[in-house]
Amino acid sequence: MKRYLLIVLFDLLMNEEELKILRAVVDERGFGSAAKRVHLSQSAVSQAVRRLEGELGVTLLERGRPPTLTDAGLRVYEHANDVLGRRDLLHRQLKALREGGVGIVSLAASQALSREWLPQLVARFVPEHPSAAFQFETLPSRQIIAAVADGRFELGLGPFSRAMAGLTIHPLGKQRMVLYSGRSPRLSRLRKEGVVALSCETLVTSHLDATTATKRRGLLREHFGTAWVVQSLDLRLSLIRQGLAVGYLPASTVAVAGARRELVALDWISFGVIERTFGLFHSSRRALTSIAENFLRVAQSKA
Repeated sequence: MKRYLLIVLFDLLMNEEELKILRAVVDERGFGSAAKRVHLSQSAVSQAVRRLEGELGVTLLERGRPPTLTDAGLRVYEHANDVLGRRDLLHRQLKALREGGVGIVSLAASQALSREWLPQLVARFVPEHPSAAFQFETLPSRQIIAAVADGRFELGLGPFSRAMAGLTIHPLGKQRMVLYSGRSPRLSRLRKEGVVALSCETLVTSHLDATTATKRRGLLREHFGTAWVVQSLDLRLSLIRQGLAVGYLPASTVAVAGARRELVALDWISFGVIERTFGLFHSSRRALTSIAENFLRVAQSKA
C-alpha cells in the first residue's frame, strides 16, 4: 500500500507542462534552446525545473554546459518520455478517427528496412485499409527500441537486440551486416594485417552510446582508431566508398545501391559479418490498436 501511494503521489506532483520543459532542456542541451522550443522565457524554463525539483525533493540536473541528468533526473526523464509519448500518440490516433479514418499506423523503422521492406508492407496493407493514416520515421536501431518503449511510436521495425525488455517481438527475417571498406590504398594493409590494421581506420556508424566514452572490453569499436556517428545511411555509404572510413552496411543495401564494385567486404575478419534477426515489435504493457494489429498481421503473412 505504501509503494502504491508513493507512485500516485509521484504522478500527481508532476504535471505534463513540467515534464515537457524538463525533456526540452535535456533534448536541446540547454535552457536557452529549450525556451525557444517550448515558447517560454529562459527564466520561466529554469523556474519550472527548479519547481519540479522542489516538489520531488531531488536534484534532476547538474547545471553545466550542457546540463546533465542525475540518476534521479534520468528516472524522471524516462517517465516524461513515456507520459508525453503516449499522450502524443493518443492525440494522433483520435485526430485520425475524427477525420473519418480507421486509425493511424505509427511506426519507427531503420533506414535500410524502411527502404527494402516498408514500401512492400504498405503496398499490401493499403488495399485492405484505404482510409488508414500513417506516421513513419527512420531512426537508428537503438533509438527505435527506446521510442517504442516510451510510447512515441506504437510499432518498431528494426533488428532485435538483447536490450528489449518489456517489448513483444515478431521476427520477419534475417539481415546480414558486413564490414565494408572502399578501394583505398590502405586496403592492401588490411588484407595483410587484418584486425591489427583496423586500429588505423575510422569506423562510421549510425549510433554510439557516447562518442567520447572510454573504450571498454567487448565493444567492436575498440578495434578501430576512431568512430564517426553518421545517421544518414546514404552518407555512410558515400564515406566508405571514398575510402574515408570503414563501416557495417546491410549486404542487401549495398547490392541495391550498385556499390559492389566500389566496396570490399572485410568478411575474412572474425567479426566482419554479423547476422541479426529483424522484425516488428511493440510494448508488452500496452494493448495494440486494431489498426496496428492488422498491420502486424499483413507483415507476418509476407514473412
